[in-house]
Amino acid sequence: MLDASGAVKVTVGANTLSEAHAALDRGEVFAVVGIPPETERDVLKGTTVHIPVYADATYLFIFRTLGNGISVAINTLSSELAAGGARTNGSLVKATLASISPAEILLQPIFNPVGGYGSYIVPAAFVLILQQLLLVGASLLTVVALAQGAGGAFVSVLGRGIAHLTIYLPALGLYFIVLPHFYGFSTLGQPLQLLALASIFVLATSFMAQAAGAWFRHPETPTLIFLGISLPQLFLTGFSWPREAIPKTVQAVGYIFPSDFAIDGIVRINQLGASLWEVVRDWRGLWCLAVIYFALAVMSAFLVKRRQAHG
Repeated sequence: MLDASGAVKVTVGANTLSEAHAALDRGEVFAVVGIPPETERDVLKGTTVHIPVYADATYLFIFRTLGNGISVAINTLSSELAAGGARTNGSLVKATLASISPAEILLQPIFNPVGGYGSYIVPAAFVLILQQLLLVGASLLTVVALAQGAGGAFVSVLGRGIAHLTIYLPALGLYFIVLPHFYGFSTLGQPLQLLALASIFVLATSFMAQAAGAWFRHPETPTLIFLGISLPQLFLTGFSWPREAIPKTVQAVGYIFPSDFAIDGIVRINQLGASLWEVVRDWRGLWCLAVIYFALAVMSAFLVKRRQAHG
């Protein structure tokens, strides 16, 4: 009956809930339907049964679709069983009661305790907010610093990156540790692993901002540019809009910004309880961006300084 639904497909058959939960943790399935012992007997007797359903609520669109599909399939099947049992033993009253409420679905959201839109989108939005603020601020300060012409290119870029990371440490603690607890979001990750990934994210963002800021002539330009692209970036992350509905070429554009790797990695660590090794793709991606943007920032600062010297 579940396979007959257009919204649900059975991919794994497990003998125990522990096996099913392991498949859910590995990402092989999005939901687990538990069938308690003697379920069919209780339905045929006209007794309301309780069917536990554990669903991954990190992807809200899939969570809603799965919940509705599973409920329809279970209620349809239990109603048919109850009606068949009534025709056998003549218990029309029990069949009527069972058809009204044949099974009670106990839906338990996983990794999103409240199952709401806030706990689904806000953790991702936190990362994007931190990135956009740093892009604007670091770019603006880079324009001012290069106009003054102080310091060598390598030392200046590295020093500003370390300074930005130091300044951002309290913000990282606020957005990734304090606020999730305050709003009741899932917080299953290890703080040290979260800090390790978030630190590379801040450095990559700082170096990107410095590389871009070297070519701006006016301090207000970064604000106009980076704030203007904030909303498109939110869609590219795949949280507010399904990633499967985004063309591959458009998705590739999102990899330019550290937030794409950071949102995936930080949300998996903090909300899903993943380890740093399990988000190694995002870890490597942020390191690559940090190295690339550091080199670009140093070269850009050097070229700008040389142009100023010849000018």
